Amino acid sequence: MQQTLISCQSANAINWIDLAACPVTDPLIVYSIQIAEFDAHTPRLTAFLRSDESARAARYHQPKDRQRFIVARAALRMLLSSYTRQRPVDIEFVTGVAKKPALRGFTGVHYNVSHSGNRVLIAVGNQPVGIDVEQVDPDFDYRAIVLHSFSPEERDYIGESATSRSRFYRLWTRKEALAKATARGIDDDFWRVPSLDGRHWLPGDWLGTADDWTVSSFTLADEYVASVARPGPETEPLPAFVNVGPALLDRVG
Repeated sequence: MQQTLISCQSANAINWIDLAACPVTDPLIVYSIQIAEFDAHTPRLTAFLRSDESARAARYHQPKDRQRFIVARAALRMLLSSYTRQRPVDIEFVTGVAKKPALRGFTGVHYNVSHSGNRVLIAVGNQPVGIDVEQVDPDFDYRAIVLHSFSPEERDYIGESATSRSRFYRLWTRKEALAKATARGIDDDFWRVPSLDGRHWLPGDWLGTADDWTVSSFTLADEYVASVARPGPETEPLPAFVNVGPALLDRVG
């Protein structure tokens, strides 16, 4: 039986660059957005949404949830417009293979979105991609999740120490990113998704893909942990990491 190689690693000393310095020709880009930076621009952001998205935003009871949706969806449309050469509002989101979000008419453009706290991460590339970000909550009791969703080796690694919480979040984001990248419904077998540093072999049919995958973890300030999953060996270059601020609005008009 063919096997799939999963490589997990930590990406240290990330070089975050400004949006203006990053061409969309990079094969994979991770865009980071701080929601609060866009608080003064809500009317302009809303103009990039379709009517059904505006209606969805209005249904959120909590202002912070509404603002997060508006910023994330408008930023996604604006960023993708550089890849599709469409107006942001003209971009059509569809349900792709295994119910993974996709773009109508642009099978070569892949994206994935994650948000937590004040952060939104958007990964865009020319191959399937998955991304997950989590704000580290010092009060969150993660132990029940560890028992259900991690292998014995992973549970031993997380352990009970001063670094256990950060280890949990790092491994959790790796599992989430890989599951999102492959669009595999594996909730009941989440413990089988590898997340420890190193190389792991899985049956080729288990993730529904014959590709090898690399999952890279990184941090955003002290309170956020994230991981991005992409096809290919760990020897390939890391994605480009780009900070996105309100200047994005001026770029698309």
